[in-house]
Amino acid sequence: MKHLILLLSLLPCSAFAVTETLQTLAPKAGQNEFKGGIAYSHVSAEADLGGSATSNQFVVPVSYFYGITTHHAVGVETYYLKNDSNFSKAGLSGSGETQDFGNIDITYKGNLDTESGTVYLEAGVSFPSEKYEFNSNDAQFSASTGQTTVTLAAGYVQKLVDFTLGGIAAYDIAMEGDADIDVGVFSDSGKVKGGSQVRFSFFGEVEGENHPNFSLTYARTYSRSFSSDTVSGTIDEDLEMFYANFSARMPVAERLEFIPTAGLATVMNQSDRNLEKYNMFTAAAQLRYLF
Repeated sequence: MKHLILLLSLLPCSAFAVTETLQTLAPKAGQNEFKGGIAYSHVSAEADLGGSATSNQFVVPVSYFYGITTHHAVGVETYYLKNDSNFSKAGLSGSGETQDFGNIDITYKGNLDTESGTVYLEAGVSFPSEKYEFNSNDAQFSASTGQTTVTLAAGYVQKLVDFTLGGIAAYDIAMEGDADIDVGVFSDSGKVKGGSQVRFSFFGEVEGENHPNFSLTYARTYSRSFSSDTVSGTIDEDLEMFYANFSARMPVAERLEFIPTAGLATVMNQSDRNLEKYNMFTAAAQLRYLF
């Protein structure tokens, strides 16, 4: 940590003000930032050849970041997930439930001054809290991916009078991990591979007390596969998603903000995944406290 602080202190300083939005916020030097809340999502999907599925998912995310210099911070994040799903096909129906902790992320965030705008940088490592588990018979899965993932992201934020626009490109590089798989009458332990993701986000925020904010995100998650000494196969095919989110950052008290979010999402490559329809609605509420 001391070496990181020393290197950051050698970066060129300037008098230009850093421009931030909800997507690029980081605590200042010596500040502690705690965020906690709850998120809900509802998914409704139908397959081309019949069959449908719905799921209701609750996520409780928590994070802590510390400002190590004026524009650079490090922190840790994790979440607890509860998912209830129901599915039917060819007259048969079933349900599944997942309750688990997700990966633990250690992340660096930085905002670099420039004469015209602000460059945003992010790098992190996500560690699995346990091995990945998947059971197709009752639609159960673990919240943890079972894989260590390295995240690299870069973006740019530009203020235009009373409005701020920005964009971020990110790449999650997923390493090989451990997995337990149950499919039909087959069960085995082995390795899970793949699942890396690339994301492109475009966002804007209005200057004002409540900071109205919108974001549009395209995310492509590459297929994951399972292999053991006896068998190998695909867990999940390539997935392309599009998200639209709307949020605000409302002051509640000194150093305390309330952040509500609502959004819609859909699968873009529905035909590749034999889907006739896929819709997802999300709503979330968080508190951000600086101390």
